[in-house]
Amino acid sequence: MMRHRARSERGAIAVLTAVMLPVVLIAAGLAIEIGHLWSVRGKLQVQADQAAVFAASSLPVKKGDATDEKRVARQVAYYLSCHPVGSQSDLPNCPSSTTSATLDPLATKLLSDKLVTFPTSGSIKVISPTSRVRFGFGRLAGIDGANAQKSAIAKIGSPGEIEPMALSLNCLLSAAGNLPLGLGNLLTDVLPLNYIAPGPLSLDNVTTDWPNVTESNGVSVTSMSQTSTTQGIGVPLLTVVGTGWLLTTSVRVHFANGKGADRRAFHADALVNALGLAVISVPPEVVNRAGVWEVKVAVKPLLSTSWTYSRDHLKFVVDLPAVTQDILGCGRLVKSPRDQQDGTKDNLLLNLQDGLDHPISTHPSIAQVTLPSPLNVANLLNTLNGPSGIFQCANSALDVKDVGGSLRNQQVPNCMVMQQGSSTYTEFTEGMLGTQHTVPANSYTGEPEHTSAGRLVCTTWKPCRPDRTLDLTVGGVARPVNDDRFEDFILPERKNLLTSAAFFNLSTYLLPGLPVVTPDSALSPSLYSSHRFMWVPIISSPYAPNDAGVYPVLTFRPVFITQDVPSGLGFESVDMVLDLVDLWVKTALNISPSDDHGIVLNNEKNMLRALRFMTIEPSALPAVPQDYAGPVSDYIGVGPKVIRLVR
Repeated sequence: MMRHRARSERGAIAVLTAVMLPVVLIAAGLAIEIGHLWSVRGKLQVQADQAAVFAASSLPVKKGDATDEKRVARQVAYYLSCHPVGSQSDLPNCPSSTTSATLDPLATKLLSDKLVTFPTSGSIKVISPTSRVRFGFGRLAGIDGANAQKSAIAKIGSPGEIEPMALSLNCLLSAAGNLPLGLGNLLTDVLPLNYIAPGPLSLDNVTTDWPNVTESNGVSVTSMSQTSTTQGIGVPLLTVVGTGWLLTTSVRVHFANGKGADRRAFHADALVNALGLAVISVPPEVVNRAGVWEVKVAVKPLLSTSWTYSRDHLKFVVDLPAVTQDILGCGRLVKSPRDQQDGTKDNLLLNLQDGLDHPISTHPSIAQVTLPSPLNVANLLNTLNGPSGIFQCANSALDVKDVGGSLRNQQVPNCMVMQQGSSTYTEFTEGMLGTQHTVPANSYTGEPEHTSAGRLVCTTWKPCRPDRTLDLTVGGVARPVNDDRFEDFILPERKNLLTSAAFFNLSTYLLPGLPVVTPDSALSPSLYSSHRFMWVPIISSPYAPNDAGVYPVLTFRPVFITQDVPSGLGFESVDMVLDLVDLWVKTALNISPSDDHGIVLNNEKNMLRALRFMTIEPSALPAVPQDYAGPVSDYIGVGPKVIRLVR
């Protein structure tokens, strides 16, 4: 009985095995084929990723321009042809170059089939051509095979951050053209050494103190033959009228400007005539230092050893020369709202601290400027002011103002408005030198709560090198500020050949990559992470006081907030220009040459007045390393590209 049941069970198992074995074999085979499908899908993802990255190097593209889009699609066609996956059909053989005519049919098909599209001018989406994975065992289960495709999006950016500071092309050109003795930049007729300021850099009417002097109501000064002169224009004779001195009295006329450590004081001994008038030559130190000077008269009787000063005083103003006024302040702050504060105050402050959080672009109708011949200041200024209408943005669909509302309408601004108002200096000061604070989360943009500080301030998340930290006191609060120097980022092997002066002088603004003498492979990529490096738009504004115009963005330039005095380029006249301008500016703004960090503060008002910048020719910037982890902005059309997969 037992033997009979055992034989029956063995028979049943044999029958079951015979029935199930084909199913198991089909399932195992199907599993292998599905594994192969996933392998192909993985290879297709790599193909799509790499094709998108490869083609992104040819971005940006003019959206809607069939010729330009085909130019970039040809890059995708080249990569796909040279790196096919599985059974992708209709791919030509790998050509010798990306310009081969054999790629044109595939490039056209990729565009028409929407396998290559451009979400923005600076991004590309690639969908891999279909790869058919055919099944063997799967056919027994009624599955012939499967189609596989993958997609990827790559985007280009610029290393560094864009700041809401616009440089006026007209101002920079005029600055060079108005220099005396024809000393404008011999290479480009542009003066790239200048200042960014919230408004015109006028003279400060500073408070002046007179410490440790004996004053008397018996000595007075009532009038002067002139009350002003122009900085650096000779040494005028000055006749001073007053009371309290006789022919037997020694008379001095004293000039003072400022207080405390910033106080400057000079005097001149007077010749007193029979009418009791004191005649002096104004001290050259006064004439060469623009500002508002207080004037007192001091007398000393013949047998006395001490001086007695007038209790009252007059003012003597040393005005900036017209050429210096033209040169100062070719950089202005511009309105540029953030998504999280669209149309509200403090946009400038936040944008200065963290960089623009939205794209801006060059003006589509004037990006290609027809340059005059010969190319010089006069002809170029005439072109910019001419009937082509690039001086201000016209009221058309092509002109998008960077003001409240444009961002929510998903428009890309290309026209800038000057930032004005009583809060501008405050936001400028806090945006660049403000202490650490918390920025609340924003539900509109999804930006989380984060900690921020002034752009130049050293923080734990954005530290400064120990030997490049400057302690500034603003509003009674000590703040550690970045003090990088441009020379810090010149590679050691190029330091003996390259000085910062070269970079001051080689930016054409309208012809990226020229002149060919621009030094390259000389800078370290660490420059991009410096607090003092930033991108700014170039606009055509003439910068009149209280200018309310709307101006197109012509192009972008990298700038570096610099304390360096340019020298050593080898072109003597160029060095003379820069040194002379530097002297003028420092004198006009009361900057001590021994304490110059490119940051101009008005300590009496706890206010940042200006930042001195140098421009850098974009083609001289270093290539971006693959492991670059610094800040990235939307690509601005010139300079190195950061290529990133975004999906």
